[in-house]
Amino acid sequence: MLEKKRQYFNFMYYFQYNNTYIRFYKLNFYVAADTRSFGAGIIVGFLLYIPYILYGILAIRTVFYLFKKFKEKRLVAFAPAGIILVTTLLYALFPYTNLYLNMYYSLNKGMLQKTVQLMNEGKVYPIDNNEYIVPYKSTSYTGVLYTEVNDGITKIMFYAFKGVKKDIVIVYSSDDSSINKKDFNNIIYGGTWNFSNIKKIDTNWYSATINGYKRNYHLYNEVHKHL
Repeated sequence: MLEKKRQYFNFMYYFQYNNTYIRFYKLNFYVAADTRSFGAGIIVGFLLYIPYILYGILAIRTVFYLFKKFKEKRLVAFAPAGIILVTTLLYALFPYTNLYLNMYYSLNKGMLQKTVQLMNEGKVYPIDNNEYIVPYKSTSYTGVLYTEVNDGITKIMFYAFKGVKKDIVIVYSSDDSSINKKDFNNIIYGGTWNFSNIKKIDTNWYSATINGYKRNYHLYNEVHKHL
């Protein structure tokens, strides 16, 4: 029994570790594979989700174990389910913690600063007027960055994490001014971003969360107004 518990804890630890690692570097893995061939990109894209598949299988087995052993072991039978529950909560909440943000910024600080330098030198490839492909893939969860210049102040936004309901962004501000509601409005059809939890993390650097549901709903309405 003790050995089984140890196996559960070990699996959950490695799941959380791999989950964090994959989130930081999955774009790098996929891009590296996709440049070799279309098939390699598909295979790597599938392999990146193996930890989640294994987690799902283990969760299902845990539910069956709980029903099978409850009468015999009572509260002890809830131990594996408790581990699954705690891990699921960590998986859901971890991206929005200061720990994740600090890890992201610490790992990418040098590359973020180098990207700003390249932007100022005009050496970053543009996709659109305000959208660019990041030169260092791990600096942006989406692979792109957004920029704008207002009253001589340059601001550059990187996605540290992009979720279903919330996103985390890191914003460079050339004059060290904070993020405000008017920033980056020109890239969402004249709307406004729902910036919240704005924090200064370093000189010229700020973090914020964006409410993804309101952002997407607003985009949907604005796009259909122009159709």
